[in-house]
Amino acid sequence: MKNFTSLNHIERNKLITIVLKDDYEVAGFVLDHSENWILIQYNPADYILDGFVIIKTSEIKEMYRSEDEEFTESVIRLKNIPIGIDKKIPLNNAEEIITALNELYGIFIFSDEPNESVFAGRLIAFEEDEIVYQFISTQAQWENEETLFPLEDITYIEFNSDYLLSLKLASEKLYN
Repeated sequence: MKNFTSLNHIERNKLITIVLKDDYEVAGFVLDHSENWILIQYNPADYILDGFVIIKTSEIKEMYRSEDEEFTESVIRLKNIPIGIDKKIPLNNAEEIITALNELYGIFIFSDEPNESVFAGRLIAFEEDEIVYQFISTQAQWENEETLFPLEDITYIEFNSDYLLSLKLASEKLYN
């Protein structure tokens, strides 16, 4: 197993596992990173890619690549699943990331502790150091009220997954 001590030692387009401080594990292909954030193409299980995840680097406890990741990567590549993202996502700060995701995808998930709870929704505005967002239910219905969440607490952002695309499609086609 190869442990990475720095983002600079990680090769792009390679599958790794990231362990967060709360011991939540996220696997994916490294697509881009900055000093504060890392963007991966999400590998939720087995030989599947489903959307993308952006993780705050200060929340990373460990990053590694073992024989399991190497094998999974080989199988995914055999399936000719495209690896990469067509759109540039800024990785400077949470406000820029969320603004871009809202404009490009219209829906995203964010969390301060992905092992505990996640919030699916869309950006309404920013107020000082908080995101004002509209939550979407698991039945694809947008809540009437807006909710505030501190930007600095956001450590995990997921977008363009089958789940989110399904919620967005259902909200647009079933309720309009």
